[in-house]
Amino acid sequence: MPFTSQRVARERLHTRRIHIEGFRRADGLWDIEGHLLDTKDQDLHLFPEVRRAGDAVHSMRLRWTLDSTLTIVSAEVVMDAVPYAGVCNAIQARYQKLAGLRVGAGFRRAVSERFKAHRGCSHITELVGAMAAGSIQTLAPYLNKRPDARPVQIGGCHAWRESGTLVETIYPQWYVSESSNEVADQLSD
Repeated sequence: MPFTSQRVARERLHTRRIHIEGFRRADGLWDIEGHLLDTKDQDLHLFPEVRRAGDAVHSMRLRWTLDSTLTIVSAEVVMDAVPYAGVCNAIQARYQKLAGLRVGAGFRRAVSERFKAHRGCSHITELVGAMAAGSIQTLAPYLNKRPDARPVQIGGCHAWRESGTLVETIYPQWYVSESSNEVADQLSD
């Protein structure tokens, strides 16, 4: 479906592509791989060089390995293109600190605490958020097969809110009425 606003002549200046893939490994673990690619449609003057139009300004990859509890077992960053070689990529090893974090409630806050401001790369940290969603998308069909486990998507978005129609219809045992949610929200404020 197209945007509804009226289009005017314009020139594209920047493109960011984020690509996420999830893999089930033979050893029972899961690999999630992400790639962030930034390009410009015009030459970009970076000290001390010029990045030509269409060439990667950022080409960064992150792979983490998860166990079946969505806990990151290991993480690795590779920076194929950065604006400032030797400076930007000096942060790569720091992202091994993702190991031990569990993708789920509180994950983004924990990532922010570890990698905010100068303690991380804003591009890799952005990729981490996209990979968290990719992790859920990859593992949910497998984790939700356990009959006693709460489905991982419940509470993750508006459509899967505990008081929503999807949860009430598909997972009634996990359904919480809107009034119960309002009380819980008031208690947590």
